[in-house]
Amino acid sequence: MLFRKDPCGIVCIALTYAMLLHCLYVILFVIIIPLLNE
Repeated sequence: MLFRKDPCGIVCIALTYAMLLHCLYVILFVIIIPLLNE
């Protein structure tokens, strides 16, 4: 992955990782855990 050390590159990487972590959170706590509790 290309890492740009200017402010825009840092913001883009932060947003990318925030979206990935949010997707993992939704998959775990909205989809998988309610299915296991049934």
